[in-house]
Formats: sequence, C-alpha cells, structure tokens
Amino acid sequence: MRINKSVALSEIITTTSPEIFEGDWNFHDYIKKIEKDSVVQANLATKWLDYLNESFYERANCAYQSLVQALHDLLETNEVLLSQTDHEISISFQLFDQIMKRKKMLVIREIWIARKLIMFTVIVSKYPGMILRPLSQGIDDLLEQPTIFSINELFEHTFTKYQSVSYLARHFEFLNNSELQGLMLINQGTSPSLIEEFRSGLTKKEVQLLIFGIHNAFVFDDEILTRGKIISKMLIPGNEMDLYAFLKVSYTFNANPHRFWKNISYWQKGFELIRQIASNDPDQRIDNQEFSDFLDAKQNEEGFTLKGRTPNSFRRLCDEWHRTIFIEIFGHPKSCWSGMGIPSKQYENQGHLFRFEELTSGRALLNEGINLEHCVSLYAPRCQSGLVNIWSMKFLVKNKFESRITIEIRQNRIVQIKGKNNRKPDQLEMDVISVWAKENNLLLAYK
Repeated sequence: MRINKSVALSEIITTTSPEIFEGDWNFHDYIKKIEKDSVVQANLATKWLDYLNESFYERANCAYQSLVQALHDLLETNEVLLSQTDHEISISFQLFDQIMKRKKMLVIREIWIARKLIMFTVIVSKYPGMILRPLSQGIDDLLEQPTIFSINELFEHTFTKYQSVSYLARHFEFLNNSELQGLMLINQGTSPSLIEEFRSGLTKKEVQLLIFGIHNAFVFDDEILTRGKIISKMLIPGNEMDLYAFLKVSYTFNANPHRFWKNISYWQKGFELIRQIASNDPDQRIDNQEFSDFLDAKQNEEGFTLKGRTPNSFRRLCDEWHRTIFIEIFGHPKSCWSGMGIPSKQYENQGHLFRFEELTSGRALLNEGINLEHCVSLYAPRCQSGLVNIWSMKFLVKNKFESRITIEIRQNRIVQIKGKNNRKPDQLEMDVISVWAKENNLLLAYK
C-alpha cells in the first residue's frame, strides 16, 4: 500500500500494518504520545514510516518490523536523526532504494543491525560531500543478511580516507552531532589535535590511541567518546584484555562514565594496584568484581585515598569492606531496598506459566543465588546503592513458582540474563523476557 500524502502516524499504522503491531508491542500509545508532545518526532516518524510502508510492507518478516522498531528507538534518543532536514531525509530514502535494488533478498531481523543501517543512511545524508568511493561498490559487498561487521565495513569503505578510525567507526550510530562532525573530519585527514572533542584531557599519544588503537573487544552503545577517553587514558599496551575485564564489571564505568572520567586518576591507581596484586601472585585468580565493588563504594568517601597504598594494604582494605558489607546485609534478614516500582506479573507462553518478581532484600538475593547456583548475592551492595535492580523470572512447577532466570537491570537496560550455573536463556525464556521488557519500556541490551 502506498501513501501519497502526509497523514497522522497513528492513521498510517491503523490502515497499513496493524498485524505488525498486535500483541505486546504498544506502538499505538507511542505514536499518540509523540503526536502530542513532539512535533519534530512526529514529523520525522511520519516521513520515515511512510517510506517504510511503501518499500517494505510486502516483506514484513524480512526487514520491515526490525526497521520500524529500530526507528522507534532512534526517535527516542538519537539527536543526529532528530536533526535531519527534509532534504537529508530524501537522500536517506534514495540510499535505501539503492540498497534494496542491489540487495533484493535483504533480511534484517535484529533491531541493533537495523538501527545501524538506518544511521548509515542518515550520516550519508548529512555528509554527502565526504563520500570517497562509489556507494554501489560498498553495497555490493554488503551481505544479503547484513551483520554489524559488514555495515561497519560499508561505513569505512564510504568515508575513510586514510587509516581506519576503528573505535569510532564501530560506534558511528551512537555518536552525537559534535562527535560525528569530529569523526567525519578525522576521516578526511584532519588532525585530531585540531578537534576539541577528541583531545580534551588527553595527550597526543592517547588521542591517537582513542582514534585508531582501541581493541575490538570494547563495544558500547552510549557515551562513546567519554568511554574511549577513559580506555585510552588507562590502557597499557599488551594489557587490553585485563583492562576490558576490569571495566566490564565496574558499575561506575557502565552506569556513569562521566563520573568515572572525573575521577580518572583514582581509577588508574586502583587498576594499577590490582595489576600489581596479579603480578605478585600469578597463580591466584583475581576477582575484578570484588575490587571494583570496593572502589565504587569508596570513591567519594571523605578522607579515603589510594595514594601511598601498597597492593597488600589495598587488598586488606577490600577484604575488610566485604566482610562488613556481608554482615550488614546478610546478618539482618530484614535488610532491604526500594525497587523500580514495576509490579510483579505473570505470562503464559506455549502452555508454560512464568512470573517476574523484583528481588529487594539481601535474603532474597541470597536465596536466588542458592537456588540457581550463581553469585547474584554479591550484587546486594549495588542494589542498595541504586546502581542496579535484580529480577527473578520464576517458572510454575507443580503449583509452585521456582526461580528459573535472574535478570540484571541497569538504568532501564537489561544487561545480564542468567539461569542456573550462569547458563544462557533459551528461546522460550527470551520470548517471554522480550514481552515483559517492552511492556515496561526496558531496553534489551543483552545479546
């Protein structure tokens, strides 16, 4: 069905593709909300959905739905998309036409891949004068079922003039306008030292590392430049995976990278002490989570400093803090904290009944860890401080709900999903979790 005039977005959905939005995805309410609250969002959404209806409606199962869902996510957060002019939008649509013409069996099922492809067309629309090579050649190399890697290659084929700007190119869809402008200038050969965003607080060597040398393991979906500055400041050549393991479990780095950057010397010293502990006893397994929780808790404590600490004294302080926390939380059965305010709810899927319950006490976390044989009880300090929320997805067995999956949520983002012995969720479980997440406006960042 082709729509030839601008109409209300809610009308477009009602008349053209209702079957895509039946069930758990409440897109109708979203449309009503943005039509009321944001003229910019509503106009952009109308134009983009108009185009997607015209071009993808007959192939809904292959690309349409993932593209529309990706568009929904981008309209909420992406300032680059939200700043598109009518002329730029038309360029994006022309590029999509070119992609579909050359990739007639295009399949895009994953939302994060659809989001990346949409943002590639948006960036092309904003920087057409910076295209270096024929787009047709890059599109021909794009897979019929694109991957993040193949879209990154398309981006670099299109824009990169000299050395691959690997870290920024991997994250182009998450940059804001000023960061993107800086990236495009670097792609064209401009020295990073001339671009404020890429040199603030960094040495020349660290800037070069940020642009060209951050390991592929470091992949994020927000605050790309701040995280890159942190990595380039802390990275020691040959020690990439140790730093990756440390940052992966740091809740300050993950939840508030600006706070981490503000205290960068503190975190540098902490990481240095952990490395010294590991080198002094290479046969002993180092628990980054244990040290990271301690550093998170102590970073703003008045009078506390890491200056002059030896590896041994640092470890003693960390062990003593954990003993104190264990006594405070698990020594008092009534120890609890406030939750997210989301009520418990049950779902049925394929004849099975599931129930979601938030865990808001040390005792509840301890029981969850015992039942599923994993270490969720150690998350109690983070729950108390409001850094994370833990939910249990239970499964009805013989008229009793038993723990089946533990879900970690950080700033409305689901970042961990673990079953017994840290197993990954199966498809049945993921289907239920996806429905619950969408109903409660939680981003499924877990992959």
